[in-house]
This record gives sequence, structure tokens and C-alpha cells, in this order.
Amino acid sequence: MRAASGTPLAIRLRWRVEAAAFDAAAAVAQRLSPGARLAVGTGLGTLFWAFDARHRRAARAGIGLAYGSTLSPREADRLVLASMRHFARLTFESLSMPAYAASATPGTPAEHVTVVGFEHAREAMAK
Repeated sequence: MRAASGTPLAIRLRWRVEAAAFDAAAAVAQRLSPGARLAVGTGLGTLFWAFDARHRRAARAGIGLAYGSTLSPREADRLVLASMRHFARLTFESLSMPAYAASATPGTPAEHVTVVGFEHAREAMAK
């Protein structure tokens, strides 16, 4: 079944599930301490590495292009895992940015970060 937009129902449902998961993850991230966000992000990156063979292969191919034969297969695999963990930590930490932006207490990133255009994100989230 297709909507008037021509997008199949299954894809629209998938987008809604992904958006709900994103919103839930953002709500959790904004309530966790920085150390807990780091731990959760690292764990998510490990899961990403373990279960997403397609992206693991793509990362391995990129490492191969960047380093050639200078890394052993084991070193390259370690670098892929570290990269996936870093990506997940960064992504999970990014979900907490609205909480940082709302905070005005000394010593928080809000003192050091200027968010430009955040009103566009709020407007989009309100739709």
C-alpha cells in the first residue's frame, strides 16, 4: 500500500519506528550523567560492530584504503571496533545537546558552545 506521496507503508512505518527510537534515546541521553553516556555509547558501538556486518566490512575497506598493508588484520579489526565505538559515543552524546543548551550553570558546555539555528530543530520536532 502506498500513500499519496508514493512512499510504501512499510517504509513509512520503519521511519516512524526509527524516529520513536531516536526520541527515546535522546530522552535517555539527556537524563544520564556524562560517564553513563560514555558507557552506553561504548556499549552501543560494540553492539553495532558485532551485529552490523555490512558497516563493519565498509569500515574495514576504508581502513585498508587508508593504511594499506601497514596494519595487520588484527590491528585493522581493532581500529574498526574503536571507530564504531567512537561513532556511537559521539552520536549518543550528541543526543544530549538540548539539555546542554538549556543549561546555564557554570562549568557546563553551554558556556562554551553557541547553538545557531536550534529553533529550526525545535520547529521540526514540533511537527
